[in-house]
Amino acid sequence: GGQILADINTLRGVAEVVVTPFLTDPNDWYLVADPTDLPCIEVSFLRMIGDQPQLFVKRNEWQFVGGGAAGIEQFDHEYMVRHVTTAKAFDWRGVYKSQVA
Repeated sequence: GGQILADINTLRGVAEVVVTPFLTDPNDWYLVADPTDLPCIEVSFLRMIGDQPQLFVKRNEWQFVGGGAAGIEQFDHEYMVRHVTTAKAFDWRGVYKSQVA
């Protein structure tokens, strides 16, 4: 038997599947252009903090460490990372949503 044309996935290997729990309906799907081909989502960072995450370490109280990795002397430290960002779509041509009923 021959292969039925409808069974051929012509987009295989063209797109990368990314699964995220942050989308509200698990049945819907999105197609977003490669940002090197068509940038369509802009990510901004809070002024005075910058584009690097902030790292804090807690020994007895929280102390700001900086934006990079920090060495630890003991394993009883707690760490917190804060990254303040926002994102918005600015070019509709690169984003498609399929709403599955």
